[in-house]
Amino acid sequence: MAETGGRRYVVLAVVIMLLAALPFSPLVSFQSSQHIDPASATDDPHLPTKDSDNDGMPDWWELIHKLNPFDAADAAWDTDQDGFDLNGDGMLESSENFTNLMEFEIESLLGNSTDPNDPDSDRDGMPDGWEVLYGLNPLFEGDAKLDFDNDGHDFDYGGSITDSEKFT
Repeated sequence: MAETGGRRYVVLAVVIMLLAALPFSPLVSFQSSQHIDPASATDDPHLPTKDSDNDGMPDWWELIHKLNPFDAADAAWDTDQDGFDLNGDGMLESSENFTNLMEFEIESLLGNSTDPNDPDSDRDGMPDGWEVLYGLNPLFEGDAKLDFDNDGHDFDYGGSITDSEKFT
């Protein structure tokens, strides 16, 4: 019995040492375990900028937009299929995608980002990726009424120019 009791103390001592060393482990980051409130995440200048999967999008941004902060592949996805159909074949090839990473990077240009789960963040009838491709602002619905080159372009190749396309 004495030997069994001695083993228990050794196991207990090892567990205590491991728990005491846990805060210093590279596997644990208290910064990444903080609660993120999606409603105020973009307003918090002290928000952690950890990028667990090194895909270029911070974990907090991925969580807010229902992406996986531990899967780098989601940076290359076009979750909301708002890319730009350059060849007009009705299909988005990989080179035509407006990727989740591109949607995040819009924030550095415009001060706000498009929503990777919504193909038309400003609800103006034009997909975000198409607006970016043609130099429009995917966060400003007023640009749907502008026609910078006076071409009345049919952006969705539907065969007719609808009201939302009339001046674009």
